[in-house]
Amino acid sequence: MTDQTTSAGQAETDDDILNYVHGKRKQIVEGILPEVMAATTDPKNISLALQALDGMSRDALGRKRLQVEEKGANASGTAGAIIAQMLRQATGLRPFEVDVPTQRPPVELGADVPRPVLVAGETDTVAPQGNYESFTNVTRAG
Repeated sequence: MTDQTTSAGQAETDDDILNYVHGKRKQIVEGILPEVMAATTDPKNISLALQALDGMSRDALGRKRLQVEEKGANASGTAGAIIAQMLRQATGLRPFEVDVPTQRPPVELGADVPRPVLVAGETDTVAPQGNYESFTNVTRAG
């Protein structure tokens, strides 16, 4: 939000500026609308009135959109806080850690499934240590 200072030394916010512009547009529309309604032959006045009305409706829709987004953000934040609180109260600091490992039978491959051909290091659980030269030598050789 930008703050600007008026000639009286008071800070003017974006909302103040939007309200000012909205008020001026309203004055213009109220000033020329009777003339447009009385004599609709001047396309310049008709265009000016339509542009002012369009700007006013865009401002109103923009403000409504911001209000809806703000409510949605507040609701998401509240829901996240509730979920975090429930998880902390239910299981302490580690909600997804299981104390007892799940026992599962080993998977048996059928006779029609060929045995996999593993490349050296494919099933390693630790990242290999190396440098750029050793990596490029391995990739060139393969």
